[in-house]
Amino acid sequence: MSNTDPPSPPGSTPVQPAPVAPLTLAVMPDASRDLESDVASRRTEIETRLRVLESDSGSNAAQERARLAARLSELAHLIKVNVVDGWANVGSMGKARLASWLAK
Repeated sequence: MSNTDPPSPPGSTPVQPAPVAPLTLAVMPDASRDLESDVASRRTEIETRLRVLESDSGSNAAQERARLAARLSELAHLIKVNVVDGWANVGSMGKARLASWLAK
């Protein structure tokens, strides 16, 4: 109890203030933040793999580059359609589509 609180009547228990949750910088729900970070991580992996394959001139490398570029294009479309008002506002269908993309 601080010095500015009025004294409690005899025989009563002092009222404790409710605990206050610490402030966090993130305003998105954990699920949206996790989906966003998972998508960003996978996109980075694909982009890194594409940079590595740029120096390879083999036909297998060309096919892999085309496949990875198609995956990035698909992701860009999914984000454009489903992440309109930010990651915190992605609907259940959008989350399912993005999760499906991650599972491939």
